[in-house]
Amino acid sequence: MNLIINDRCRQVLTHDKIIEFVEHLKTCNPLISKQNKRIWDAEFLNYKVFVKNFIYKNTIVKNFKRTGIKNFKISEILLKKSIKCPLPLFYYSRGLEEFIATEKIDAVDLWRFLEKNNTAEIHAVIENQLNVLIDKFDELNLYHPDFNITNLLITQDMDIYIVDLDGVKFNLNKRRKKKMIGKINKYLRALSGIEL
Repeated sequence: MNLIINDRCRQVLTHDKIIEFVEHLKTCNPLISKQNKRIWDAEFLNYKVFVKNFIYKNTIVKNFKRTGIKNFKISEILLKKSIKCPLPLFYYSRGLEEFIATEKIDAVDLWRFLEKNNTAEIHAVIENQLNVLIDKFDELNLYHPDFNITNLLITQDMDIYIVDLDGVKFNLNKRRKKKMIGKINKYLRALSGIEL
């Protein structure tokens, strides 16, 4: 068993409360259920959270290859570099299962936002934020293989959050950076013809 609690939450979250919460979740219907992953939208103490549950079939999976622990650590790295992503609250693993709970962001994906707010001024703000985001990923040598407009959430205050960190790797090169930028441009062109 392994349990990591985010430093910002230590006074509120305890080992026993987390175990009880995880056991309760297992009795609830998940929002998404795939072969090796389940996701719940829930409330835990005073937090609105998303909880991802990864299930492994092979006992040989090493900790560094486990998706949940990697998500937790990548999120902490991004937040330290002022890259907005959901705050990881806790990571818990037992046997072939692991759970990661992150705060739920009150935001919509960039695609939905731009469908309703498609102006040159908004595109300029978003362009600036995306350039800063890509530069920070470059600085950290991070590659997000699923870096697209649906994995970027935007709040009413125009803050952009990056989500779905399952596949993030420390291996950004020029080709991958170009691919990340290209994916975003493709979606934005489809919405408005204005390329960032």
